[in-house]
This record gives sequence, structure tokens and C-alpha cells, in this order.
Amino acid sequence: MTLRRLFGMTAGCNVPGYPGYLVGAPLPDDVQILQGAPPANTPPVVIEKPPGTVRAYSGGGCQVGQVVLEDASGQSFAALVEQQVLRPLKMEHSAFWQPPAASEIAEIAAGHFQNGQEIIGAWNVYPEYAAAGLWSTPADLAQLVVAMAKAANGDATTPFAARGLDQLLTNVDGLGYGLGVALAGSGRDRIAMKRGNNAGFRGGLVACPFTGQGAVVMTNGNNGEIIVDNVLDALARHYHWPARAPWPES
Repeated sequence: MTLRRLFGMTAGCNVPGYPGYLVGAPLPDDVQILQGAPPANTPPVVIEKPPGTVRAYSGGGCQVGQVVLEDASGQSFAALVEQQVLRPLKMEHSAFWQPPAASEIAEIAAGHFQNGQEIIGAWNVYPEYAAAGLWSTPADLAQLVVAMAKAANGDATTPFAARGLDQLLTNVDGLGYGLGVALAGSGRDRIAMKRGNNAGFRGGLVACPFTGQGAVVMTNGNNGEIIVDNVLDALARHYHWPARAPWPES
């Protein structure tokens, strides 16, 4: 069991994803989430398969990683990400608003079910920060793509400088996932892909660091994945990205 395997989806953890909580509902703390104890609405996070033997997407593994980072740093996950990622990349419209304050609500789109009806309360609340808790915008998330491209070009000022980009894009246990991103291609054609699928929202990020290309597409509906994939594929074809759909995180 390692941090690399937890964020590389090869740790053998259960709990693929988190459904979130209705606005105003009691929220569990980190330990209650891990233990599956009330008011948590998901089962305990456990190791179901030997680490390193299979790739299986696990928000539960991300939650374990979050608690490890909090314990090791003495900071909340939100503060740690703000300090290490959001602030250096000037991601000024990204934060862990769980739940959002009254002053932040105007910044947030309402999610929608498959039938087009608005999510009850407009969105769910996710105390599982690492797995599902970040609010952001396409322009902000695109700063990650830009920073990766700069690092690939030798820029030493980005959070991915030195060995950061290599660590991100290294295939964990050879099972197709890097640190938090699905991988495809090799060498200068290597790409990273990450979906964002919470209740009422669908999004996708594709980064081609070594060609300096990529995009972020976000929708506020459960039917949005087909839009995300088609827009990304249209961009890939038009701009001759080194990858096409189907995307590696599918």
C-alpha cells in the first residue's frame, strides 16, 4: 500500500465513487467516511485485492490518500492543495466549497439529472475532498494543462517541474494510470486524461504535455459525458493531438 498506488488506482481499494449528500444534511468527518460510520452514506474503505495486481477506480483510495497527507502535513487537504497547487497556478475560481457559503453560491452552476430536472438543492455536498470535493472552471483547470506543457518544455517554475511531470505520467504498476490521471500513448505522444463525474455534472480534461495541447470540457448534466467526449475528440482531430477517443478513462 503506497500513496502512488492509492492515487494510481492500483491499491485494491473498494468504494469506486461517492454519491454526495443533500444540501443541509449532516456530513461525516474523514474518519467516519473511512469507517463507513454514520452519517456516512458509503461502506467502509477496505483493501479488497492485493495492491498492485489490478486497476480499479477508487474514490475510497483517494480518501485514504487524503487522510495520509493531512496527517503527514498537519494541514487540511483544502489548505494543502490551495498552497501547493491552486495559488501557484493562479486558479482563483477553484476551491473546496463543501458546502459553499452564501457568498459563493452565485459562482456555482446547478446540476441536472438525466431527465433534465435540476438536482435537489442544485448540487450535492462532497466532504470527500480528494475524491470529489473540488469546485472549478474549465479555464482554471486548463492551467494544469498549461503547467504540464511548460514542465515538459523545461520550465522550472511550475509545480510539475523537476521530476513532478515524470512522476505524474509514470504508469503505476503498468496498469494504465499515473498519479490521478489515466494514461495513453508513450514518449512524446503520452497523454493524461481525467474525468469529473459528480451527481449532475460531467467533465473531462485531456493534456498532451509534450505537444503543448489539451482542453477541458465541463457540463452541468448527467447526460453530459457524450458532449464531453465528442468535443474533446473534435478538438483532437482538428488540432492533430497525439490521441483520439475513446479516451483512456472510460
